[in-house]
Amino acid sequence: MRRTVIGLLSFALTAAAPAGQQPASAPAAPPQLAGLLAALQNVDWEIRAKAAEAIGKLGPAAAAAVPALTEAVADGTTMVRINACEALGAIGPGARSALPALTEALGDEILDVRYAAYDARGRIAPLPARSAAELAADLRSKKAPERWLAARRLEELGPKAAPTVAALIRAATDDDWGVCIAAIDALGAVGPAAREAVETLALAADWHRQDVQYRRVRIRARAAVALGRIGPAAIPSLRKLMDHPTSAPRIAAVEALCEMGPAAAPCADVLAKALADYEIRVRTTAAEALARLGADGAARLATAAAHKDAYVRKLAAEAMGKLPADAAPAAVPALAKLLTDDSEEVRFLAAESLGRLGPAARGALAALDKAAGDPAAWVASAAKKAAQRVGGR
Repeated sequence: MRRTVIGLLSFALTAAAPAGQQPASAPAAPPQLAGLLAALQNVDWEIRAKAAEAIGKLGPAAAAAVPALTEAVADGTTMVRINACEALGAIGPGARSALPALTEALGDEILDVRYAAYDARGRIAPLPARSAAELAADLRSKKAPERWLAARRLEELGPKAAPTVAALIRAATDDDWGVCIAAIDALGAVGPAAREAVETLALAADWHRQDVQYRRVRIRARAAVALGRIGPAAIPSLRKLMDHPTSAPRIAAVEALCEMGPAAAPCADVLAKALADYEIRVRTTAAEALARLGADGAARLATAAAHKDAYVRKLAAEAMGKLPADAAPAAVPALAKLLTDDSEEVRFLAAESLGRLGPAARGALAALDKAAGDPAAWVASAAKKAAQRVGGR
């Protein structure tokens, strides 16, 4: 029975017209709405969640579902609450009666519910304009939902929120972890003008407070993105984090450097060293970051192509295929040499990368032609295809 209901709800999801295609004036309730409203009361949380999602697909035509969706915003299951908020947002202005419930949801323990409620509020009735100074004042509110909302709105101001950096730095250490994340996101949105926040963000990336694990992980990840957006001013702190004995801060640091792109060139040495890190996420992200450095990264990756560890050679082979056009020629000799590597996977990735580099890899055509006879069929096939792309055959 449960499978039948879920199957019917899945059909409703595909059959419902996109919200943007609904008529603007007093749309009639679609025939499937009654069944979806019944499913929204089911004892099975998965059925309730799918029902809320399906109702949202109906858009403004589902206005009659607003009371039931409003109740679902307080459901005991996270996914139901998220889908109910999103459905109310899809209904739009016709869901104005749900605004108090959505406002209450801004203080939900689950951060994703807060974001869903915030987005829904904006689609139903845009919040009145507030200045950066007014929002900064709200960061001192005794109510966590108000502080979170202020930080969230400051993020939307981007660089215009620069005068509030000091207030956002304080909020980044708020007792409410949702406020912490919203403030960190806002600091990242401010960009280079938030350089004063580097120390605080570096501490957040190295956060070990005893708390729910996924909260620590999310704060580290957001801090990494923010540091990357602030740019070169964060490099000294990131270099220190790259040497941290615990893997999580290293992951945060390397992700920040990857976010920074070419501006992370002063860290090319630590990124190259990270290719041999025991933590796989550090290794793979370091390779991606090196590829984004251009010429500096190409030289480091070419050196890594001769590493004794086949996994490092594999990372280098794959990353060199992502180099920008102006840096590609420097990687071609190293990739050509990898076509004779002991590892089949390395040889395959080298051929794939040469193909991605296209005409810039013409210097490797002879090596590709030879690799077309590789005893491993998948390597031979990749080499043939790469030769076609490189030589225009």
